[in-house]
Amino acid sequence: MISRIESEREVHQRKCVLKSGVFSEFVQLVRSLFPCVREKDIELYVTLLKVNDYKTVSELCDILRKSRSAIERSLTKLVSAGFVERRTFLNHKSGYVYCYKAKSIHEVKQTLLKALNEYYNKACELIENIDKLLLDMRTGT
Repeated sequence: MISRIESEREVHQRKCVLKSGVFSEFVQLVRSLFPCVREKDIELYVTLLKVNDYKTVSELCDILRKSRSAIERSLTKLVSAGFVERRTFLNHKSGYVYCYKAKSIHEVKQTLLKALNEYYNKACELIENIDKLLLDMRTGT
């Protein structure tokens, strides 16, 4: 369970930090490698990183004061990108429930470096073959 809900001041402070220049650059980097991930998704990742524990969608809704559907969409993107892990836990009242936890900064760095290397290798391959590609386009083959 959530031990407490953030105060209005804490929410405002968190948003100010997230709007900093370094954070904006990080968001741009992530978006260039994972176009589906948006700033609000990364804000959710940072929140999960801060709590450093498994949280349910309901708990995240309370912390971030966002709708369930918005949180679920962000989590889907973050899990797909490799920033967040999803686990199934048994809840004795309602059966199984999904809980989410941020992957470590080290793991996210590795994920970003892997994506960057894949992008770089693909770009190099395209550049190496650009003469053939353009020649084929020119001749219509």
